[in-house]
Amino acid sequence: MPQTAGFVSGRRSRRGAILVGVLWVTILLSALAVALRVHMSSIAQSVRITEDKAAASALADAGLAVAAARIHGAPIEGPQRLGYTLDESVELPAGRVDVSLRNEVLRVDLNRAEPPLIEGALIAAGAAPNQADRLAQNLVEMREKADGSPFGVLQTIDELVTVPDMAPALALRAARFATVSSGLETLPLDAVDDELLRAIPGLPRSLLQAIAGWRAGHVPRAQLDQLLAESGLHTSERSLVWRASVSVSLTSGHSEAYEVLMLVREGDEAAYRVLDWRRPSDEVN
Repeated sequence: MPQTAGFVSGRRSRRGAILVGVLWVTILLSALAVALRVHMSSIAQSVRITEDKAAASALADAGLAVAAARIHGAPIEGPQRLGYTLDESVELPAGRVDVSLRNEVLRVDLNRAEPPLIEGALIAAGAAPNQADRLAQNLVEMREKADGSPFGVLQTIDELVTVPDMAPALALRAARFATVSSGLETLPLDAVDDELLRAIPGLPRSLLQAIAGWRAGHVPRAQLDQLLAESGLHTSERSLVWRASVSVSLTSGHSEAYEVLMLVREGDEAAYRVLDWRRPSDEVN
């Protein structure tokens, strides 16, 4: 009898161990199933995000192409002549893209601009007049040493910090008013931002008052043009380069934003050429 009891007890013990083992295997398989499901869900989400990003980029291309077509089709002279800004929107089944362009001549080209304009960009960024004058001269000296370079002394706006005595924080703030891509030595003084206009040293008070009066509708355009013609820092030209703020909204709910520098040149086989394409958190050249 004791032997039978021991045998039964042993069988129960083994059965209990097997049940525990089966339970642990079940738990392990369940955990693996959950992990696999999470992994597959992550892969599917990653694929969706990749597809959305590709669709957003394609939609942005479409918006830029339409804007470039507007630029190519605009008259060179006359009342319908294209100004320095352009807004365009495109809606497709995939979503909507809004493009806002500003001609790059509205910024001071550090590779080409006259020293007073460079000083103005630095003063607008927070530099003291004496500091701005010294830094502008340092940059001009760098340009003279690099004379003959087809690309200019600065390849990107980020390289402004390489100018001797340039504080990184000042260079970062100056990027808002400067470029290395317009290709022009002067600015359309009647079109630039007030903050930059007021910071340019040496501009006659009469010219500043005339620009303000014309913008308010109190000064005739002919009177303003006469004063602008007397300034060696003014141009009515546009740059071939445009700075575009692009906002894309897909029907899936995904959205993207880009900052693009685009070259639009008459006679080019391409409608436009991208010089730089970044997220808006990164300043373009």
